Amino acid sequence: MRKNLLRTLSIITPLFISIFLLGCIGQLGTYSQLGEKEVTVPTQVPFNWSTVRMDLQTSSGEIIIQMAPDTADYFIKTVITVKGRNGEGSVEDANTMTYEADSDDVVAVEFDSDWHEIVQNNPYAYDLEISIKKGVKLELNIEVSSGNIEVVLTEIEIAMLEVDVSSGNLEFELSNMDFSATFPKITTSSGSITAHLADVSYLTTQTDWKMSCSSGNIAVTLQQTITNTPGTRVFDLHSSSGSVTVDTTLPSDYGVNIDAHASSGSITIPGDGESYTSSNFASATTKYEFELDTSSGNIKFS
Repeated sequence: MRKNLLRTLSIITPLFISIFLLGCIGQLGTYSQLGEKEVTVPTQVPFNWSTVRMDLQTSSGEIIIQMAPDTADYFIKTVITVKGRNGEGSVEDANTMTYEADSDDVVAVEFDSDWHEIVQNNPYAYDLEISIKKGVKLELNIEVSSGNIEVVLTEIEIAMLEVDVSSGNLEFELSNMDFSATFPKITTSSGSITAHLADVSYLTTQTDWKMSCSSGNIAVTLQQTITNTPGTRVFDLHSSSGSVTVDTTLPSDYGVNIDAHASSGSITIPGDGESYTSSNFASATTKYEFELDTSSGNIKFS
Protein backbone atom coordinates (compact mmCIF):
# COMPACT_ATOMS: atom_id res chain seq x y z
CA MET A 1 0.00 0.00 0.00
CA ARG A 2 2.86 2.35 0.83
CA LYS A 3 4.46 1.67 -2.57
CA ASN A 4 1.18 2.40 -4.35
CA LEU A 5 0.83 5.66 -2.43
CA LEU A 6 4.36 6.75 -3.31
CA ARG A 7 3.79 5.84 -6.95
CA THR A 8 0.56 7.84 -7.03
CA LEU A 9 2.28 10.86 -5.47
CA SER A 10 5.12 10.67 -8.00
CA ILE A 11 2.59 10.86 -10.82
CA ILE A 12 0.29 13.61 -9.52
CA THR A 13 2.97 15.89 -8.04
CA PRO A 14 4.11 17.21 -11.48
CA LEU A 15 0.46 17.97 -12.29
CA PHE A 16 0.17 20.14 -9.19
CA ILE A 17 3.43 21.88 -10.17
CA SER A 18 2.05 22.66 -13.63
CA ILE A 19 -1.25 23.91 -12.23
CA PHE A 20 0.62 26.10 -9.74
CA LEU A 21 2.79 27.61 -12.47
CA LEU A 22 -0.22 28.30 -14.67
CA GLY A 23 -1.93 29.96 -11.70
CA CYS A 24 1.10 32.17 -11.14
CA ILE A 25 1.15 33.18 -14.80
CA GLY A 26 -2.51 34.05 -14.67
CA GLN A 27 -2.01 36.25 -11.61
CA LEU A 28 1.13 37.94 -12.85
CA GLY A 29 0.05 38.62 -16.43
CA THR A 30 1.77 37.74 -19.69
CA TYR A 31 5.27 38.52 -20.95
CA SER A 32 5.95 40.40 -24.18
CA GLN A 33 9.28 41.03 -25.89
CA LEU A 34 11.04 44.29 -25.07
CA GLY A 35 14.18 43.78 -27.15
CA GLU A 36 17.57 42.07 -27.22
CA LYS A 37 21.00 42.58 -25.73
CA GLU A 38 24.23 40.88 -26.79
CA VAL A 39 27.18 39.87 -24.62
CA THR A 40 30.44 38.71 -26.18
CA VAL A 41 33.31 37.02 -24.34
CA PRO A 42 36.48 37.90 -26.30
CA THR A 43 39.42 35.65 -27.05
CA GLN A 44 41.96 38.46 -26.77
CA VAL A 45 44.94 38.78 -24.42
CA PRO A 46 45.95 39.15 -21.61
CA PHE A 47 44.02 35.93 -21.00
CA ASN A 48 44.41 32.63 -22.80
CA TRP A 49 41.12 31.05 -21.79
CA SER A 50 40.56 27.41 -22.67
CA THR A 51 37.89 26.47 -20.09
CA VAL A 52 34.38 27.92 -19.71
CA ARG A 53 32.67 27.54 -16.33
CA MET A 54 29.06 28.39 -17.24
CA ASP A 55 26.27 28.82 -14.68
CA LEU A 56 22.79 29.68 -15.95
CA GLN A 57 19.81 30.24 -13.64
CA THR A 58 16.49 31.48 -15.00
CA SER A 59 12.89 31.59 -13.84
CA SER A 60 11.18 31.45 -17.22
CA GLY A 61 12.40 31.21 -20.78
CA GLU A 62 14.17 29.03 -23.31
CA ILE A 63 17.89 28.31 -23.50
CA ILE A 64 19.70 27.31 -26.70
CA ILE A 65 23.39 26.39 -26.59
CA GLN A 66 25.10 25.77 -29.91
CA MET A 67 28.41 25.94 -31.73
CA ALA A 68 29.74 29.23 -33.05
CA PRO A 69 30.71 29.45 -36.73
CA ASP A 70 34.23 28.29 -37.57
CA THR A 71 35.09 31.88 -38.46
CA ALA A 72 33.97 33.29 -35.08
CA ASP A 73 36.45 35.76 -33.56
CA TYR A 74 34.94 35.43 -30.08
CA PHE A 75 34.99 32.83 -27.31
CA ILE A 76 31.28 32.98 -26.46
CA LYS A 77 28.43 35.11 -27.75
CA THR A 78 25.04 35.33 -26.04
CA VAL A 79 21.92 36.94 -27.42
CA ILE A 80 19.49 37.68 -24.59
CA THR A 81 15.86 38.26 -25.52
CA VAL A 82 14.25 40.30 -22.76
CA LYS A 83 10.54 40.03 -22.08
CA GLY A 84 8.62 42.22 -19.64
CA ARG A 85 5.52 41.32 -17.69
CA ASN A 86 2.58 43.09 -19.34
CA GLY A 87 5.15 44.85 -21.54
CA GLU A 88 6.64 46.76 -18.64
CA GLY A 89 10.32 47.39 -17.95
CA SER A 90 13.24 48.00 -20.29
CA VAL A 91 16.14 46.12 -21.85
CA GLU A 92 18.61 48.41 -20.07
CA ASP A 93 17.22 47.62 -16.61
CA ALA A 94 16.97 43.85 -17.20
CA ASN A 95 19.65 41.43 -16.04
CA THR A 96 22.55 40.52 -18.29
CA MET A 97 25.24 37.88 -18.62
CA THR A 98 28.53 38.50 -16.83
CA TYR A 99 31.98 37.00 -17.17
CA GLU A 100 35.26 37.21 -15.32
CA ALA A 101 38.56 35.35 -15.23
CA ASP A 102 38.80 32.60 -12.62
CA SER A 103 42.38 32.05 -13.68
CA ASP A 104 44.59 32.58 -16.71
CA ASP A 105 42.87 29.70 -18.54
CA VAL A 106 39.36 29.64 -16.96
CA VAL A 107 36.57 32.14 -17.56
CA ALA A 108 33.43 32.08 -15.40
CA VAL A 109 30.25 32.97 -17.32
CA GLU A 110 27.05 33.57 -15.35
CA PHE A 111 23.46 34.53 -15.92
CA ASP A 112 20.99 34.85 -13.04
CA SER A 113 17.46 36.12 -13.54
CA ASP A 114 16.97 36.43 -9.76
CA TRP A 115 14.61 33.47 -9.91
CA HIS A 116 15.35 32.55 -6.29
CA GLU A 117 13.51 35.70 -5.22
CA ILE A 118 9.73 35.92 -4.95
CA VAL A 119 8.47 35.82 -8.53
CA GLN A 120 6.40 38.99 -8.06
CA ASN A 121 9.66 40.90 -7.55
CA ASN A 122 11.03 39.87 -10.93
CA PRO A 123 9.18 41.52 -13.83
CA TYR A 124 11.35 39.94 -16.54
CA ALA A 125 11.67 36.66 -18.44
CA TYR A 126 14.60 35.79 -20.67
CA ASP A 127 15.45 33.62 -23.68
CA LEU A 128 19.16 32.85 -24.09
CA GLU A 129 20.89 31.87 -27.33
CA ILE A 130 24.52 30.99 -26.60
CA SER A 131 27.21 30.24 -29.20
CA ILE A 132 30.47 28.60 -28.11
CA LYS A 133 33.74 28.43 -30.03
CA LYS A 134 35.06 24.98 -30.96
CA GLY A 135 37.90 23.49 -28.96
CA VAL A 136 36.93 24.76 -25.50
CA LYS A 137 36.47 22.77 -22.30
CA LEU A 138 32.97 23.36 -20.92
CA GLU A 139 31.67 23.02 -17.37
CA LEU A 140 27.92 23.54 -17.63
CA ASN A 141 25.36 24.02 -14.84
CA ILE A 142 21.77 25.01 -15.66
CA GLU A 143 18.83 25.59 -13.31
CA VAL A 144 15.50 26.63 -14.82
CA SER A 145 12.08 26.93 -13.22
CA SER A 146 10.04 26.88 -16.44
CA GLY A 147 11.41 26.63 -19.97
CA ASN A 148 12.78 24.35 -22.66
CA ILE A 149 16.49 23.67 -23.18
CA GLU A 150 18.23 22.70 -26.43
CA VAL A 151 21.96 21.89 -26.44
CA VAL A 152 23.73 21.02 -29.72
CA LEU A 153 27.50 20.73 -29.29
CA THR A 154 30.41 19.15 -31.15
CA GLU A 155 34.22 19.26 -31.17
CA ILE A 156 34.60 20.46 -27.58
CA GLU A 157 35.24 18.81 -24.22
CA ILE A 158 32.51 18.58 -21.59
CA ALA A 159 34.04 18.43 -18.11
CA MET A 160 30.80 18.90 -16.13
CA LEU A 161 27.13 18.65 -17.04
CA GLU A 162 24.30 19.29 -14.57
CA VAL A 163 20.85 20.37 -15.72
CA ASP A 164 17.81 20.72 -13.44
CA VAL A 165 14.46 21.98 -14.75
CA SER A 166 11.13 22.14 -12.92
CA SER A 167 8.98 22.31 -16.04
CA GLY A 168 10.26 21.99 -19.60
CA ASN A 169 11.53 19.68 -22.34
CA LEU A 170 15.26 18.97 -22.63
CA GLU A 171 17.04 18.12 -25.90
CA PHE A 172 20.73 17.25 -26.13
CA GLU A 173 22.76 16.43 -29.22
CA LEU A 174 26.40 15.77 -28.35
CA SER A 175 28.76 14.45 -31.04
CA ASN A 176 32.44 14.06 -31.90
CA MET A 177 33.64 15.39 -28.57
CA ASP A 178 35.78 14.58 -25.55
CA PHE A 179 33.89 13.86 -22.36
CA SER A 180 35.53 13.98 -18.92
CA ALA A 181 32.44 14.58 -16.74
CA THR A 182 32.07 11.63 -14.39
CA PHE A 183 28.53 12.27 -13.11
CA PRO A 184 26.47 14.00 -15.85
CA LYS A 185 22.94 14.66 -14.63
CA ILE A 186 19.86 15.78 -16.58
CA THR A 187 16.53 16.08 -14.75
CA THR A 188 13.12 17.64 -15.28
CA SER A 189 10.05 17.37 -13.06
CA SER A 190 7.53 17.92 -15.84
CA GLY A 191 8.75 17.38 -19.39
CA SER A 192 10.55 14.96 -21.67
CA ILE A 193 14.26 14.27 -22.21
CA THR A 194 15.78 13.52 -25.61
CA ALA A 195 19.49 12.78 -25.87
CA HIS A 196 21.54 11.83 -28.93
CA LEU A 197 25.15 10.92 -28.17
CA ALA A 198 27.34 10.14 -31.18
CA ASP A 199 31.05 9.26 -31.10
CA VAL A 200 31.63 10.61 -27.63
CA SER A 201 35.24 10.02 -26.57
CA TYR A 202 35.19 9.29 -22.84
CA LEU A 203 38.39 10.32 -21.06
CA THR A 204 37.67 8.65 -17.70
CA THR A 205 37.32 4.99 -16.76
CA GLN A 206 33.84 5.48 -15.26
CA THR A 207 30.93 7.65 -16.37
CA ASP A 208 27.60 7.59 -14.53
CA TRP A 209 24.84 9.19 -16.58
CA LYS A 210 21.61 10.02 -14.75
CA MET A 211 18.49 11.18 -16.60
CA SER A 212 15.16 11.42 -14.82
CA CYS A 213 11.74 13.00 -15.17
CA SER A 214 8.60 12.79 -13.08
CA SER A 215 6.17 13.25 -15.94
CA GLY A 216 7.48 12.72 -19.46
CA ASN A 217 9.32 10.35 -21.78
CA ILE A 218 13.04 9.65 -22.00
CA ALA A 219 14.55 8.80 -25.39
CA VAL A 220 18.30 8.13 -25.70
CA THR A 221 20.21 7.32 -28.89
CA LEU A 222 23.80 6.09 -28.64
CA GLN A 223 26.04 5.80 -31.71
CA GLN A 224 29.65 4.80 -31.12
CA THR A 225 32.04 4.07 -33.97
CA ILE A 226 35.30 5.26 -32.37
CA THR A 227 37.77 3.63 -30.02
CA ASN A 228 37.21 4.71 -26.44
CA THR A 229 39.10 4.70 -23.18
CA PRO A 230 38.39 1.29 -21.59
CA GLY A 231 35.92 1.58 -18.76
CA THR A 232 32.29 1.48 -17.69
CA ARG A 233 29.49 3.77 -18.88
CA VAL A 234 26.36 3.62 -16.75
CA PHE A 235 23.04 5.02 -17.96
CA ASP A 236 20.47 5.38 -15.16
CA LEU A 237 17.20 6.40 -16.84
CA HIS A 238 14.07 6.89 -14.73
CA SER A 239 10.60 8.21 -15.50
CA SER A 240 7.78 8.19 -12.96
CA SER A 241 5.12 8.57 -15.64
CA GLY A 242 6.36 8.03 -19.18
CA SER A 243 8.19 5.67 -21.51
CA VAL A 244 11.92 4.96 -21.61
CA THR A 245 13.46 4.21 -25.02
CA VAL A 246 17.09 3.43 -25.81
CA ASP A 247 18.42 2.96 -29.36
CA THR A 248 22.06 1.82 -29.57
CA THR A 249 24.72 1.33 -32.21
CA LEU A 250 27.74 -0.01 -30.32
CA PRO A 251 30.87 -1.93 -31.34
CA SER A 252 30.42 -5.70 -31.04
CA ASP A 253 33.26 -6.01 -28.52
CA TYR A 254 31.47 -3.77 -25.99
CA GLY A 255 29.84 -5.61 -23.08
CA VAL A 256 26.21 -4.72 -22.39
CA ASN A 257 24.13 -5.25 -19.26
CA ILE A 258 20.47 -4.19 -18.92
CA ASP A 259 18.19 -4.09 -15.90
CA ALA A 260 14.65 -2.91 -16.64
CA HIS A 261 11.60 -2.41 -14.46
CA ALA A 262 8.15 -1.16 -15.40
CA SER A 263 5.41 -1.15 -12.76
CA SER A 264 2.72 -0.69 -15.38
CA GLY A 265 3.79 -1.20 -18.97
CA SER A 266 5.67 -3.49 -21.34
CA ILE A 267 9.39 -4.26 -21.42
CA THR A 268 11.15 -4.97 -24.72
CA ILE A 269 14.85 -5.76 -24.40
CA PRO A 270 17.17 -8.44 -25.85
CA GLY A 271 16.40 -11.85 -24.46
CA ASP A 272 13.46 -12.45 -22.19
CA GLY A 273 12.34 -10.87 -18.96
CA GLU A 274 13.64 -7.76 -17.21
CA SER A 275 17.39 -8.27 -17.51
CA TYR A 276 20.01 -9.06 -20.13
CA THR A 277 23.77 -9.56 -20.08
CA SER A 278 25.81 -10.01 -23.24
CA SER A 279 28.00 -13.10 -23.43
CA ASN A 280 31.20 -11.02 -23.55
CA PHE A 281 30.31 -8.72 -20.64
CA ALA A 282 32.70 -10.19 -18.08
CA SER A 283 35.74 -10.04 -20.40
CA ALA A 284 34.93 -6.77 -22.22
CA THR A 285 37.26 -3.84 -21.53
CA THR A 286 34.45 -1.41 -22.33
CA LYS A 287 31.12 -1.99 -20.63
CA TYR A 288 27.77 -0.25 -21.03
CA GLU A 289 25.31 -0.73 -18.19
CA PHE A 290 21.69 0.38 -18.42
CA GLU A 291 19.30 0.82 -15.49
CA LEU A 292 15.87 1.52 -16.96
CA ASP A 293 12.87 2.24 -14.78
CA THR A 294 9.37 3.63 -15.15
CA SER A 295 6.34 3.52 -12.87
CA SER A 296 3.81 4.06 -15.64
CA GLY A 297 5.03 3.54 -19.21
CA ASN A 298 6.83 1.19 -21.56
CA ILE A 299 10.52 0.34 -21.83
CA LYS A 300 12.14 -0.44 -25.18
CA PHE A 301 15.83 -1.19 -25.82
CA SER A 302 17.23 -1.90 -29.27
